[in-house]
Amino acid sequence: MPEYTIVIHVEPKALVALEEQHYFLCMSQAVSGATGEPDYNVVALAAEVTPKNTIKFTTKYSIYGTKQTFKVGQTTGQGDAIIRPIEFGQGYVLKSWSDSKVVTTDKAPPGGFAFLNDIQAAAVVSLQQGPTGPGSKDKPDAPIYISSQFVPGTARLTPITQVCLWFQQNVVTSTMVSVDVSKAHVINLTGRTEASTTYTNDFKWKDPTMVPGSADYESEVIDYTKITAAKATPDAAFEKAAAVN
Repeated sequence: MPEYTIVIHVEPKALVALEEQHYFLCMSQAVSGATGEPDYNVVALAAEVTPKNTIKFTTKYSIYGTKQTFKVGQTTGQGDAIIRPIEFGQGYVLKSWSDSKVVTTDKAPPGGFAFLNDIQAAAVVSLQQGPTGPGSKDKPDAPIYISSQFVPGTARLTPITQVCLWFQQNVVTSTMVSVDVSKAHVINLTGRTEASTTYTNDFKWKDPTMVPGSADYESEVIDYTKITAAKATPDAAFEKAAAVN
């Protein structure tokens, strides 16, 4: 599996504002589940913000079953069934909480996995080695996605090489979130393993391919210096932070 590298530059004015209000740089990777649309619902990495932030991750996956239900602000637990490495074209068979295995199956989607459960359960997809970023430590089996609770049957899950970036207070890796992709900075890594972007002094995201003044360059501006950290809850802070396009 390839290693992906994303470099995020933060300009001085923006950096000071983010540091003063104790924001973290957050990343989530997309997974397509029951809706068929890319979904970002678990923080794969929450890291300190520095002038140059390098995030690295490798797309080797694990999966497990859980009784846990999705709830914004909570962290994903250790799971109720054994976590197992899984590759594209394979399925995670969950007979009971103490009986699980990975098999090759034609029920898996192209570039994805099948979740074959005989009991009601949610699926958690993890990176076998968690992403690394500024101030972060290597963390094995970092969750990137939790599904809804599936009734017994077959579900299909497809990781996508797209990530979104945002800044958030009061957050840790593995926190469940609700990302509005129209208000988060999405980077598509399909066909490449490296990307870079800049968070400017105007509190905007700027990619090297963007042309200043064009429609895709303009974004809603959030002035973090006007956000009071003491009054911000994790959900409210995320809603404000994710409003940066």
